[in-house]
Amino acid sequence: MLWLTENDLKTFFGEVARNVAKELEIKEWKWQYYSELLEQIHAKDQTVSDKLNEFFEAYRKWHECYVKVTLGKIEENLREEDLHELEDQVLVRDSARKALTKALHKQ
Repeated sequence: MLWLTENDLKTFFGEVARNVAKELEIKEWKWQYYSELLEQIHAKDQTVSDKLNEFFEAYRKWHECYVKVTLGKIEENLREEDLHELEDQVLVRDSARKALTKALHKQ
């Protein structure tokens, strides 16, 4: 079973921020800290910054649900409503990703 840790999620967020910074043509995006990138993304395009924050929030909520469902499977006490919640969180997560991508391509 694939296990996505909190560290994996943080690493993924860093990669996403770098990809967004690259798309926005932020100088030296490879050499900046995550927090610096977020500040520069916000300064360059507030709409993209807002969509990026929504994307991160959707992924955090999805990850919390993913962990709950995964632990339920491991402990053999998975509830049907947990699976439905995970399905809902996947839809929200994917929608946030599409909105971010759309905002980036309006540049």
